[in-house]
Amino acid sequence: MKSYFQKNPGSKTKKKCSGEKGGLRKILLGFPAMAWIGVPLIIRSEVIGVMITQSYTDPDRYSLSDLNILVSVSEQVALAIETKHSSAALLESEKKYKTILSSIQEGYCEVDEDGFITFTNEAMCQITGYSRRELLKMNNASFIFHDDKERVVNALIDTYESGGHLTELSYRIVRKDKSLRHIGISISTIDETDAKNSGLRYVVRDIDKRKKYEEELLY
Repeated sequence: MKSYFQKNPGSKTKKKCSGEKGGLRKILLGFPAMAWIGVPLIIRSEVIGVMITQSYTDPDRYSLSDLNILVSVSEQVALAIETKHSSAALLESEKKYKTILSSIQEGYCEVDEDGFITFTNEAMCQITGYSRRELLKMNNASFIFHDDKERVVNALIDTYESGGHLTELSYRIVRKDKSLRHIGISISTIDETDAKNSGLRYVVRDIDKRKKYEEELLY
């Protein structure tokens, strides 16, 4: 779609004209513009609208310089609209993402590069016994049972530094009520930039019943 520059020194009266299809009649009400310029609003090669400015008094009101200015302004407006649409789409995506995580039975949490929990779901609260508000103030290593801590922390560090993932790691945690709970976790890195991993994400399963059953079979 091209930009348009038009002068119209016609009379300031109502006009009636026939359309191109089916003899439709279009009625122009009010005073026709003496001059106008218009440019399309384009996002990703798709026209989403148009910007037009008009003069009702001066047929020589606009120049090619004015048209170039309007083109520049339209590009900025189109960019702002695209940014707004992208932000809205991102918010909607995050909302769906959090809704899904809130409904799954497995615990889920994300930690930053220092191991502090930045996001968690309700299932993680049930597994640990801590509220979401409490978990978001905690370091992930703080509730690892001390006999398992060195092994688990080393595995977490290796996964983070390698930028890979760990499909299964089981260990014991100390819940808020001081009871022990066996959990199994899968870990992957959070890649928000090309240069550096920004943390880890965990999927956490409560395997306490399974572990106790295995122990009963052994003894």
